[in-house]
Amino acid sequence: MGIPRRSSVIRLLALAALALSAALLVNHFHPNPRLCGFESDCEDVLSSRFGTVLGVPLPLFGVVGFAVLFGLSLFPTSRGGRLLRPLAVAAGAGGLALILVQVFALQRLCRFCLVIDVAAVAIAVVELVGGRGASPAAVVRFRPVWWAGAALALGLGAALGAAGAGAGGESGPVPPEVTALWVDGKVNVVEVADFECPHCRRMHAVVRQFLAEEGERVHFVRLTAPMPAHPQARHASRAFLCACEQGQGDEMAEALFRAPDLRPERCESLATSLGLSLPAFRACAAAPATEARLDAELAWVKAASPRGLPVVWVQDRMFYGLQPIEELRAAERAAENRER
Repeated sequence: MGIPRRSSVIRLLALAALALSAALLVNHFHPNPRLCGFESDCEDVLSSRFGTVLGVPLPLFGVVGFAVLFGLSLFPTSRGGRLLRPLAVAAGAGGLALILVQVFALQRLCRFCLVIDVAAVAIAVVELVGGRGASPAAVVRFRPVWWAGAALALGLGAALGAAGAGAGGESGPVPPEVTALWVDGKVNVVEVADFECPHCRRMHAVVRQFLAEEGERVHFVRLTAPMPAHPQARHASRAFLCACEQGQGDEMAEALFRAPDLRPERCESLATSLGLSLPAFRACAAAPATEARLDAELAWVKAASPRGLPVVWVQDRMFYGLQPIEELRAAERAAENRER
């Protein structure tokens, strides 16, 4: 491979990975059904224990890392440019490790993550076999074009991550499972969440603030639909239902949304801290009726919100994903005005 061509290949790979990393980073903070829908591999991988390092989401490492590799490739004769090879090798090793984690540890493949990781490995291979960098004159000549390409990659990636994730509820037929919970004379709010889902946890904080503001004006019901790809979600959902049977569903829900560990023994520990009867709690958690109820909830929620969770109904308006509190307030006021 010729040296100028090799340099261009590295930059193009870095730009592709930079764009997808930016898309996943935006999606991390603003869930997007087009990227990560219900039970998608993308969501499962990024919300797993491997999806963050010291609390920092992996897509942020991708944005920074590929931006650095791209930038260094434009200054091959500088002191920093000499770091390109070791950093490229490190990126390739990291990409290979993440591919192996998806294949063997998670047994789920995020197609966007896979493209990014393969790009990292390819950059390392091309850098190792391609010899030294391109001539400085050729690099300087096209440097403005490459910088424009980097800005375009970041912009397109951010747009992809935000596409379809705008605020605003959807009007339409309300599932009978939701209307059956309504109380006349109130604005009814129904939240469906998976306690392990990170987006559900963030949306729950919004709902909690909204309920604190509205007080007695609304009637609130919480439902749980554990997504099969979240390994601890079903344990948490059982704990919630069984706490509801003892009149402490809201308290258990708050504890579950905060808990980093949702394994059965941890759920029992939460039940003990709330003063629940452990024999009754264990009997409920093991009951076939509890499993049947969770299966039924999951089935109708998948049909009602095929893009995933969280989902909140404010009367007849359905809000999917992470929404600003202003949208819930507006829907509540509109519903209240219709009741007058």
